[in-house]
Amino acid sequence: MIALGVTIRRFQLLPESFISVFYTGLSTALILTGILFLRYWWLRRN
Repeated sequence: MIALGVTIRRFQLLPESFISVFYTGLSTALILTGILFLRYWWLRRN
């Protein structure tokens, strides 16, 4: 997966606008998942 990502960036196989939207969506999803996990843990930490 990492090699594919490096190859796509190195040879500019996708436009920069697509890559920026993809990274923004991915980071938003990861941040939201982290927040939800911390909330779940906090509410059930007996």
